Amino acid sequence: MDSSNQTLDDLKTALALNEILRTIDYARLRCLSLAEILEHLSKATEGDSTIQYLARLSEMTFAESDCVALLSFMNSMANRGENSTSRYKARIDSMLRQLLRLLPAEFASRFAEPYAEHKRKGPRQWVYLALRHVPISSQLASRLANAFLKTGSRHAGTRGAEHSGFSGGNCFWWRH
Repeated sequence: MDSSNQTLDDLKTALALNEILRTIDYARLRCLSLAEILEHLSKATEGDSTIQYLARLSEMTFAESDCVALLSFMNSMANRGENSTSRYKARIDSMLRQLLRLLPAEFASRFAEPYAEHKRKGPRQWVYLALRHVPISSQLASRLANAFLKTGSRHAGTRGAEHSGFSGGNCFWWRH
């Protein structure tokens, strides 16, 4: 056997071993409970990858108690984000948007509504994501309209418009 064939065989072996290790890692991940996954996510630093843990959560079915635990975790992470670097805030914002998609509308709304008038765009995006397909109260529509007037966030104006009797587009176009 010449050296190029041996090198090719070694490369194939290395790739196969790498694939086996990835499969084992994924199997370990699938064995983790919700609490263990949330613990890992809460300990993740700026350089850690959380994609696989979020993907695993998207495969899970949540009981009401799981939703409560997830909601508590999300509130904790949102609070942590407030005192973090801008890069870590963006990472937390992204993770929370992904987690919002996993929650039933009732829990997503419960988490997001307090952020309707938040000074940062990231938390306001949680609101738009959580409430985009559910009816909202006139008070919340008013809060979203106020957020639009303060920040110019087009999402806030559109979301407020949808529930203020206007249909489609940005109801605040006349203010510009």
